[in-house]
Amino acid sequence: MAYRAWTKIDDGSEGAWNADVWLGLIEAVARHEGERVYDKDAPIYAELEANLPGLKWKDIDNGIFRPYFRDFSKPWAITGVVTFDDTFQLTTIGRQVAEGTLSARDCMMGFCESYTENDEYPFCILASGFLNAGKPLSLEEVFFGIETAYRPGVDILADTLDTAQAQVGSDIPSTPKRRLALMLKILERAGGISSGKVWRVWDKAILARLAASKDNAQQIPPEEAKSTILGIDSAFADSAQLANLALTSTLPRNFISSLLAKPFLILTGLSGSGKTKLAHAFAAWISASSDQYRIVAVGADWTSNENILGYQDALQAGRYCKPTTGTLDIILSAARDPLKPYFLILDEMNLSHVERYFSDILSAIESGQEIALHASPYNLKSSDVDEAGIPAKIKFPSNLFIIGTVNVDETTYMFSPKVLDRANVIEFRASSADISIFLKEPKAVALDALAGMGASYALPFVAACARQDVQLSSLDATVTGGMDIAALLNNKLVQIFEGLAEIGSEFGFRTAIEINRFVFFHAYLAGPGWKLNDALDQQVLQKLLPKLHGSERRLGPVLDKLHTFCATNECVYSLKKISRMQDRLKDGFTSFAEA
Repeated sequence: MAYRAWTKIDDGSEGAWNADVWLGLIEAVARHEGERVYDKDAPIYAELEANLPGLKWKDIDNGIFRPYFRDFSKPWAITGVVTFDDTFQLTTIGRQVAEGTLSARDCMMGFCESYTENDEYPFCILASGFLNAGKPLSLEEVFFGIETAYRPGVDILADTLDTAQAQVGSDIPSTPKRRLALMLKILERAGGISSGKVWRVWDKAILARLAASKDNAQQIPPEEAKSTILGIDSAFADSAQLANLALTSTLPRNFISSLLAKPFLILTGLSGSGKTKLAHAFAAWISASSDQYRIVAVGADWTSNENILGYQDALQAGRYCKPTTGTLDIILSAARDPLKPYFLILDEMNLSHVERYFSDILSAIESGQEIALHASPYNLKSSDVDEAGIPAKIKFPSNLFIIGTVNVDETTYMFSPKVLDRANVIEFRASSADISIFLKEPKAVALDALAGMGASYALPFVAACARQDVQLSSLDATVTGGMDIAALLNNKLVQIFEGLAEIGSEFGFRTAIEINRFVFFHAYLAGPGWKLNDALDQQVLQKLLPKLHGSERRLGPVLDKLHTFCATNECVYSLKKISRMQDRLKDGFTSFAEA
């Protein structure tokens, strides 16, 4: 069996992958975050030209400024360390590399584990080949014996290497040769092999980890990694349609923008309306492996954080009892694998009081502080085969996304305003028209068909969520129409704030920041033709209305003001919700939740 060569690792500028250049840019961006990529006078360019003169960092092409990153951003984009969306920004991973809390070697290792091409994991295949070869390999042997002839579980390596020996001296095509040499250098930088006249195994443990990560991947993404999140919403919508998952036209963008604004999202509404299916579908779609997500049914007996985090065994010294739900496993996996997205889906989250079992996680998401797991000075084992053990503390991983589903009936507890204030709340409803259309040709959702289809968006998705300095002013003029979106949004939010303040339901700084983040990503994904009112509509509906509940005397005047505001600003979805809440005031009380 013959295989295609891997030729997409770079766009033609291998020099940008040199260790000093790759790391040097990260360090430079750390000092110049927020500067505009298309500002030829940005100070970062002078520093790069002085410290890293081997590359031409900027140019003038037909009178138009052309930054180096317009064409050669891939070494930093696909390793998930820097973003170049109008401004220079470090991701969380990039900041860890710049600060020294994450080694460049570990960062490269994570990249090698996740990089895909030609429906394959090239570095994992190379690792398997080097492990099983039992001898040093020449570049020709790697190309003719591994890259184009060997796949673990399909081919016999000894046979492919024998065939390669007969081709030693044959010319490798220039582009594959150049790209393969680069890939071997990257694998060397991760610590797996070392170079000389031939390539030899340097660290078997690293190669074994890489080979195992390929074996654990159940679905391989069909295309090379994306460099930005542009198009992720439409790509997910298209895949969902193929899998018989019916989504409204606005839901994919609202759902993804909410996760990017903050990695905690609540889906509420009618039982059986597709809340869990949507969460499961997106997690499966963007994940390369089912190990990256976990669906956990919350129990009515969850009265402590032990159901999420486990506990130190009081009867066996040195042992830790992990929850059988796998919640701690997914948290630890996300922390050990920061380049990939991980998902914890908590089904029927309000069957128990959320604050009783989830307060540690809520606090960690907000504060960035570590979560205490036990008081032992060393890692505790959860089983005899647990080599790494459970650390005493763990920081909430920025690549872990928590999605909770909520049904409202007599068996559940209402969320407190302080919980609702920490998330976007997307409501699911079904009209008679929706039911009628579905009943004409009912089909089950084919979740297996979605698996891994969007995994090429995983790296930029995690990087975008980790962005701290999100500025509406950095949006392209073709998106904003040349308007000052920040000033317009500020004016509209102040109007809403003043109305809500009358009943003590005004929002704080955290909510304002999260609304800004949502509006930024909503605009970025929508592109030219985007309207501020569309994003504002969703934020009134998802961030501000969920906390409202009360009597006609208390809430009536505020709902009237919000009704007028939404009618004036064309917030059609919020207007419909407010109208339903006003109708329920006839019974003397109303709330966002509709049991």
